[in-house]
Amino acid sequence: MSSSLLKQYSAQDRLRDGRPILIRQIRADEQSTLTEVITHLSKKSRYFRYLTYKNEPSVGDLTAFTDINQQHHVALVARLLVGDVETPLGLGEYYVNRDNETTAELAFAVEEEYQGLGVATALLKHLSLFAIKAGVAEFTALVHPDNRKMMHVLEHCGYPIEVHRLFAANKVLLTLAK
Repeated sequence: MSSSLLKQYSAQDRLRDGRPILIRQIRADEQSTLTEVITHLSKKSRYFRYLTYKNEPSVGDLTAFTDINQQHHVALVARLLVGDVETPLGLGEYYVNRDNETTAELAFAVEEEYQGLGVATALLKHLSLFAIKAGVAEFTALVHPDNRKMMHVLEHCGYPIEVHRLFAANKVLLTLAK
């Protein structure tokens, strides 16, 4: 998919309870969205996301997340639509491995009150579309062994997965269909 199409990408999806959400490319001026989502996470959810304790995203996190080049880094935001108001629900991203451009590392952060409603599943669906068109054949994700919600998303996404147990995390390999 061309970078100009990704910059313009906006799609509607639905939560499991039927409420409409908007999924679109995150913009460079949305560092506050990332901060809002991450700081609203519980300490446990922040640990699951970063595999270390963080109170808020660092300047480096903010810059990396919003410095999108569309070829090696794709980041999407999911927002709840209520009239003209959009509320950020979650973020999903992948970084293409520069040593093997057919693989990319995948990560998510979803607001606590919206976990389990299909936000990460919707983000994964849309990220997969971009990845496949860009030639990515496999996502990798480091998932804390106790992060059952994320494991559930990956195990039920419709793509074959392999789970390799590492010392502090599971390395999940998700093979994308072409």
